[in-house]
Amino acid sequence: MNLRETTFELEVDFKNVTFGGYANFENVTFLSDTNMTAVYFNEGTNLLHMTFSGNISVKNSTFVEPVDFKQSYFRGYLNFQDNVYGAGIGFSGARFNSSLKGSRKMRFPDGMQLDSEGTPVGSRWIKFRYAIK
Repeated sequence: MNLRETTFELEVDFKNVTFGGYANFENVTFLSDTNMTAVYFNEGTNLLHMTFSGNISVKNSTFVEPVDFKQSYFRGYLNFQDNVYGAGIGFSGARFNSSLKGSRKMRFPDGMQLDSEGTPVGSRWIKFRYAIK
């Protein structure tokens, strides 16, 4: 499935979806909240340069191959707990909204190594130029 350079303007709710082959989400923008519940990623997934302007919640989902939200931007709250990451998850070069630092609604996967600032190793907090809608 190739969703490269797609913009979702409305809330996205993937529920009980199986991606049976390679899924390309490169340069995908989500302008509203994003929910993934019981989603199964069977093969590789490209998540490079994604933008999440709203909140994102991924629950009860499975990623068989390694997954890395490389150089992605997260403006809202997030929850990446309660999933299966068969070969690991990363956030290399990802940026998180600094106004949410220390929030209980910033939930990274259990066991993920966080740096002294509370972001996954290899990512950081940034100040966004405009307010969250």
